[in-house]
Formats: sequence, C-alpha cells, structure tokens
Amino acid sequence: MKFCLLAAACMMPILNSCKKPDNNPVKSNNNTITATVDGQNLTFNTGAGARIVTNETGIYPDLLEITGATDASGNNAIIVIDVTSINSITTGTFPSADTNPEPATTSGIIYNQNVAGSQLGQQYITNNNLTNSTSVTVTSLSSTNVQGTFNGALVYFISGGGPGKTITNGKFNLAIN
Repeated sequence: MKFCLLAAACMMPILNSCKKPDNNPVKSNNNTITATVDGQNLTFNTGAGARIVTNETGIYPDLLEITGATDASGNNAIIVIDVTSINSITTGTFPSADTNPEPATTSGIIYNQNVAGSQLGQQYITNNNLTNSTSVTVTSLSSTNVQGTFNGALVYFISGGGPGKTITNGKFNLAIN
C-alpha cells in the first residue's frame, strides 16, 4: 500500500506537467480604432469595422472603408477613413488626393463630433488644398483583416466655421466585413 501511495505521489508532478492543446487561443485585439484628436486619446470601437468595395465604374473603382464611433449615441465622435484606388487595394502609405495628377491610390479622413441634444454634428474632413494633409498606411491586409495607421490635419467642413482638428497616433486593426 505504501508503495502505491509513493508511486502515485511521484507521478502527480509528471501528470500535472502535461498540457492539453488550447482549443480556444486568445485572439488578437480585433476591431479597434484609436487616435489622438487635438491631444485627446479616443477609442472608436463602437460599430468598428472595415469593408472593401469593388466597383467596375468610376475613377477610383476600389475602396477600403474603415468606420467606428466612440459611443453608440449622444455625445459621441465618429471617424471614417477611406482609401480609394484605380487598382486593387494593397499595403502601402497613401496620402490625401492633393497632387496633380492625383496618385493611383489616395486617402481621406472624416471626423464628426456629435453634440448630445443637437441634430447637427461638427464635421471635419481632409483638406485637399494642402499637400499631404492626411495619410493612411495599410501595414497588413488579408481577405479577413486589415491593420494600419493614420494621421493628418482636418478642416471644418463649413467654410469659415472654426479651427480644424489634428489627428495623430491613429491605429486600426479590423475584421473585413
């Protein structure tokens, strides 16, 4: 009996060291958009997503659209990041469409600050009158995921409506819908 107990005690550490394979590995942090807007760190994870649209007609037939919001309603901010191309969307750094002739692939950013209790939001857009006012870099692209960075200077959509917004440290990691 003592021999059985001793054998069982010796086998316990060996058996405990064996691991079963993890059938539920921790997934990467998908569906995130973060950025610093005028010095304020924001997360646009509500409804965050990306899609690629292929359109046979038009100047820029391919579109990568990235969207997200800081909150579902009320006093929230919404961001839309677009990359448009005459070719298939690929990895690379894409400036705003401010050069002549325009590049084969361009980008744009729209930032909308909603005010609770108001039907009107304050919309800021890429300033195509400035050289490289915004830039989007796609660092990884597959049929299921897109990752990258973005930054730039935005202008208030309504002419003479106020100061613009500066976006820095923008990052996205999103499932493609």
